Amino acid sequence: RKSSSGDQSITPNEAAEISAAIQGLSGELYSEVLWDEMTILVDAGWSNARALLAIESGFETVPTWALSELEAKVKAFGVMVNQREQQALIDALQVAIANGSSVSDTAAAISETFGQGYHVFGADGTLERIIPTKQWSEMVARTELSRASNAGTMALYRAAQVQKVEWVTTEGENVCEICDEADGTTVDLGQVFDFVDVDSPPAHPRCCCGLLAADPNIVAASS
Repeated sequence: RKSSSGDQSITPNEAAEISAAIQGLSGELYSEVLWDEMTILVDAGWSNARALLAIESGFETVPTWALSELEAKVKAFGVMVNQREQQALIDALQVAIANGSSVSDTAAAISETFGQGYHVFGADGTLERIIPTKQWSEMVARTELSRASNAGTMALYRAAQVQKVEWVTTEGENVCEICDEADGTTVDLGQVFDFVDVDSPPAHPRCCCGLLAADPNIVAASS
């Protein structure tokens, strides 16, 4: 069978080989690169929180349990991204097969899918939208580095046995409605904040909020 371009249509064996190659893709390298950057911010969040509490000794290094918790989240994020991109590539392959495309046309379609950006699928598996690569990269960088910094802060608070924390925003023009509602509210450390439904920032992509220790004795000492 000929494809629309006049070349031989992709064979079942060729389609199976391409599918196997797609299924063999891994998000490990993506996670590793992201983790390398995040470790710097974890340490920064830990150090900043330590300075705010005026702790001079005994908390020099971020504990391994805190790093392990965050690393597990990074790996899970990498798996999710990889699975969604695999689905986008499989969908492109299936369209190429249905259209009787040649190997070269199929390769071009897959390459184009790679370059489109990040693919967002709904609960039913249908493609909802595509976030351009540059926009997606910027969003991930801001969100995940914020997550790393706040993870370091939370780790220090736990180690220092802080009991209560306060949600704080940047108070700028870009603060979203839900974070603005949460601004200034306090909960026991580890409990979920109202409005944002998380125990620490980020509450959403590009969230720039943070946490402050809110124990009465700490507040009194810093005022």
